[in-house]
Amino acid sequence: MNVAVCVVTLSLIDTHSLKEKCGVIQSLMTRLRARYNVSLAEVEAQDDFQQAVLGLSCINTAASHAQETVDSAVRFIESEIVGRAEVVDVQTEVLGGFDEL
Repeated sequence: MNVAVCVVTLSLIDTHSLKEKCGVIQSLMTRLRARYNVSLAEVEAQDDFQQAVLGLSCINTAASHAQETVDSAVRFIESEIVGRAEVVDVQTEVLGGFDEL
């Protein structure tokens, strides 16, 4: 079993409240879950309306497929947030070796 983990930091453009941020982020997260079947959560900066930090993960028997799924999800984020946010940072890691459990 392999787990691809990714942290995506977004800088939100033209949001002036946590309510506006919530609308943008929840809509994005719903579409990501439906399209890529990834686990997803806002993991930091919950009370900062100008920044969002999303954590994504994908589990698969093939490390390359898990990595590919996370990479596709990040490209989807970049294409969907044009004009509303900007990807500031992406950190990805693939963890393996869980077969012994």
